[in-house]
Amino acid sequence: MRRLSLADCVNDVCPWTGKPVSGTALTLYKGKVVGFADRAARDAFLAAMVAFETAILAPPVLKTCTRPLPGMLLPSAPVPAAA
Repeated sequence: MRRLSLADCVNDVCPWTGKPVSGTALTLYKGKVVGFADRAARDAFLAAMVAFETAILAPPVLKTCTRPLPGMLLPSAPVPAAA
């Protein structure tokens, strides 16, 4: 595994806290070394990234409406079935 270095860090300010980055709180993100103020900020960022990636990759959930919503216009005639 590649050893991360503060010299390779693409930022000076923690994107999570706004404080200066620490050499003990680095991570690799999209091939670049990103620094954080502390390990807690780094770990919170990594947890958020996992949650975002999981949500993006998850199949969409289809929601069905069983009754008209207020203000919903209903067709006056039945909608023909798709051929």
